[in-house]
Amino acid sequence: NGARDASEEGLPNITVFLDLNDDGFLDEDEPSTVTSQDLFYTPDVDEAGTYLFEKLAGGTYVVRQVLPDVLSATPTSERVKSVSLGPTDARRDIDSADRYRASEIHGVKFEDINGNGAHDSGEPGLNGVTIFLDLNRDNIFDADVEPWTTTAADGSYEFLGLASGAYVVREVVPLGFVQTFPATLGGILWPEGSSNPVVGNVSPSLIQASLAQGETLTQSVSLTLPTTGALTDMVDVFLLFDDTGSFRFNSPIVRAAFPNIISELQTRLPGIDLGFGVGRLEEYGGFAAEYTTGRPFVLNQPVISSSATGYTDAEVLASIQAALDREAPGYGGDRPETVIEALYQMVTGAGFDGNDNGSLLDSGAAGLASTQVTPGNSGDVPAFASFVPDIGNNVLAPSGTIGGAGFRSGALPIIITATDTGFAYQPKGESSITGIDGLTLPTSSITHNGRGTTPFNNGAGIQETVTGLNALGALVIGLGTTDAASSDPRIGLESLASLTGAINRTTNTIANGTADDIAPGDPFYFKIGSGGDPLVFNISDGIVAAIEGAVTAVNVNVTLRASDPRVHIAFTPDVLTGLGAGDTATFDVTFTGDGRPHRFDLQFVREGTDVVLGSIPVVLGTPIVGDGYEFEECDDGIISFESNFGNQRVADFILSSRSLTVAEGGSQDFSVQLAAPPVAPITVAVSRTSGDSDITVAEDALLFTTDNWDIPQAVTVVAAEDGDTIDGSATITVSALGLTSVDVLASEVDNDTQGLLVTPTSL
Repeated sequence: NGARDASEEGLPNITVFLDLNDDGFLDEDEPSTVTSQDLFYTPDVDEAGTYLFEKLAGGTYVVRQVLPDVLSATPTSERVKSVSLGPTDARRDIDSADRYRASEIHGVKFEDINGNGAHDSGEPGLNGVTIFLDLNRDNIFDADVEPWTTTAADGSYEFLGLASGAYVVREVVPLGFVQTFPATLGGILWPEGSSNPVVGNVSPSLIQASLAQGETLTQSVSLTLPTTGALTDMVDVFLLFDDTGSFRFNSPIVRAAFPNIISELQTRLPGIDLGFGVGRLEEYGGFAAEYTTGRPFVLNQPVISSSATGYTDAEVLASIQAALDREAPGYGGDRPETVIEALYQMVTGAGFDGNDNGSLLDSGAAGLASTQVTPGNSGDVPAFASFVPDIGNNVLAPSGTIGGAGFRSGALPIIITATDTGFAYQPKGESSITGIDGLTLPTSSITHNGRGTTPFNNGAGIQETVTGLNALGALVIGLGTTDAASSDPRIGLESLASLTGAINRTTNTIANGTADDIAPGDPFYFKIGSGGDPLVFNISDGIVAAIEGAVTAVNVNVTLRASDPRVHIAFTPDVLTGLGAGDTATFDVTFTGDGRPHRFDLQFVREGTDVVLGSIPVVLGTPIVGDGYEFEECDDGIISFESNFGNQRVADFILSSRSLTVAEGGSQDFSVQLAAPPVAPITVAVSRTSGDSDITVAEDALLFTTDNWDIPQAVTVVAAEDGDTIDGSATITVSALGLTSVDVLASEVDNDTQGLLVTPTSL
C-alpha cells in the first residue's frame, strides 16, 4: 500500500547508492552503503533497513537500490528516488517500499524405468499427470479448493504466485504406475539433524512434540542456577588498557599480569569455555594534545578461544602475548583518555572517522599489525567488519562475531579496563546515566577530570556506551592508579563497574591494592602499582577472584528466547528478576505450530543480553498424512526447484488368470480389477479379438470407479456346442482407453466323439 505498516519490518543488507551519472548502474566511484540490521546495542531503537549518506554537497541526487531477485516485485517508483538537497538540508524521509516476489514451486514428473528412485539420464517425463498442493495435508486431492496443475509433455510443472509458507506437494499417480520417488513417509515430519546437548540444570531435558499449523503446546520449564561454579559455560575476558605516555610505567605491570590471569582462570574455572582478547586506547589522533598517530581504540587481538571448535591453548597464549607486545605509536599527548570511545567501539564495532573524510580505513583494515603500529595520521578506527587476520604477525581470526572485539554469542563478556586519568567523551545532554537494573548515577561521577569534546563532535557519549555495554551483557572491571574513591580514574572506573553490574556479590572481601578493599556490594576496582612493583601477582590474584566471583555469584534477571528466531513462543512471566546462586527460574512457555519442522534450543538468557545461562533442546515436528510427498518451504520470494516425482510403469489390470480351459458347451470365469484407483470412472471392454468364434464372453464391459477399482469383477467365457471334434482356442482382450491391454488365452475342450468314416473308392 506504499506505507510502512506496524508489522512490516525494515530490510537489512540492501545496497543503496547515489547514481551520480544516472545510468542505472553502481559504478566504482559512486557512493554506496548497505542498509543496517537492527543493532543489539540500541535496544530501544529499530535500525533495520536504515541507511545514511552524509557530508553531501547541495544538489540533486538519484538514489537507487541494488535489489536481490527475491525483491523483484518492488515497483519501479520505489527502486529509484530523486532527492534535492539544499546546503544544510538533512532528509530522513527517503524511504523505499520493497516487495518480495511471489514464491514458486517447480518440478518434473518422470518415468522411473528402472525403479531406482532417481531421475536417470534417458528417463522421459510423463505428460498429463495431476500435481496438487495438499493444503490441508490429508492426502486427498480436493480439486475444488486445492491448487493443481498437469504436467507438460516433458513432465515439467509449476505453481506460480504462491504466498510465503510451507507446502506439501503431491501427485495423482496415474493408472498403471507405482510411485518410486519421493520416499517420504506419512505420519510426523521431523526436522533433520541432531540437537545440541542440554546446558545447565534445566527441566525437562528435552521437549519433543508434533504440532499442526496453529496448534499449541504449553510446557513448564525451569532453570536452577548453580550454588557453586559458573552461571554460564562461556566467558570472554578482554584486556583493554591505556597505552599512552602517562601510563608507560603501569603498562608493563598490566601486560605482565594478563597471562597470569589467563592461567589462573583456566585453573579455577574448569569446564568453562574461556576466550581472551586484547585492545588498547590512546586519544583521538591529532586532537587536543594528542599526536597525529594516536587513535581512541586499537584492536590488537579479538576474542579467541581454545574450545573444541577453536584454537589450541598454545595458539591462544602465543597470540595474546604477541598482542600484548605490540605497542601503539600515539603515546597520548594529554591526560583525558578515550576509555568511553574504546568501550563503545568494543560494543559496536562501528569504527571512527578520525579525519572526517567519509572513510574508516585510512589507517588500514582491522586486524593487520600494520594498522596497529603504523597507522598513519588519519586517526581512523577501522570498523570491525573490515577485520582480516594477520597470521604472519600472530593475529588470529576471532572466535565470535559480536561487537568490535569478536565476542562469542552466548558468552559472558568481562572487560578489564586499565587507565590512569579521566575520560574524554561527547556530551549528549545527559545529567545522569542509567545502568543495569535501573541504577542511576550522576554524569559527574564519570566526567570527573574528563573532557567533553571529541573530533567533529562525533565521539561516543556516556549513556549510549553504558546502554551498549549492558545490551552486550558486559561487566567492566577497573584497573587504576589512585587510592581515593573521589579521584580519577577510580571514580570513573568504579562508576562504570557499578553501571554494568560488575560488583562483588560474594560474601568475601577482595583485596584491591588500596586501603579500601572491595567489600560485598562494592564495584570491582584494583589499584596498579608503579613500574616493577611486585603487586603484579597480587593484582592478578585479586582480578582472578573478582572474575571468578562475577562468573559464579552475579545476580541476574532471567528471560527466555528461541535460538531460531522463526519459531513463535510466548511465555509467562516475561522476566524473573534478582536470581542468585541456587535460585530457580520457572516459566510456562507456549509453542505454536507453523506447519514446519524445527530443531532449536530454548534458551534461558540474562535479560537484555546475549548471555546464555541454560538451554533445553526442542524438537517440533508437523503431522502429514500419507506417503510420497515433497515438502517445500517457500519463504519470502523463494523459488523451489527439483520438487520431483518418479513413477514406474506396472500392469494396469490385475487378472486372476491369463489362460483358462473351457469345456465345449460350458463356461469358465476369470476376474478383472484395476491396479490403481482411477481419477474418474472408467469402462473396461472385454472381447474376443481372434480365434474360434464358438468361444465368446458373457460380459463385454466392466465399470470401475474410485470405490470398486480394487474389487475383482467376473468375466464368463462360454464355449458353444458344435458338431466338430476339434479343440478350439481364442484370444480374449481386456482393454480401456489410456491403459495397456491384456490378453487371456481361452482353450476349448471338444466333447464330440469320432464316428465311422467311410471313404468311397468305387461305385
